[in-house]
Amino acid sequence: MRNDIIMVVVEILDTFLLGSVMLIFAFGLYELFISDLKNANDTNSGGRILVISSIDSLKSKLGKVILMMLIIKVFSYFTEMKPESMLDLLYMGIIVVLVALSLMLSKDKKE
Repeated sequence: MRNDIIMVVVEILDTFLLGSVMLIFAFGLYELFISDLKNANDTNSGGRILVISSIDSLKSKLGKVILMMLIIKVFSYFTEMKPESMLDLLYMGIIVVLVALSLMLSKDKKE
């Protein structure tokens, strides 16, 4: 029962992040090619997320959200996986280290 609840929560988070990717992409394209979002410039959180000045900043913001989606997918596979040997546990540990490394490399230098 606990695994079923965890899988439902993971699916909800994955769907939420997919929706976020679509919104960031749509607002980013709108802001790049059509007009600035006035409400995004007025708020602190909107300014960090929705103010897109170039294609590179749009790619960076989308990349971070997609990375979070991939991390959630990896950990959902971990809940389904039943390790049968020590080598399986070693591989899982290596994957966790690689995920942590990717998060560290995706972090902005400004923060």
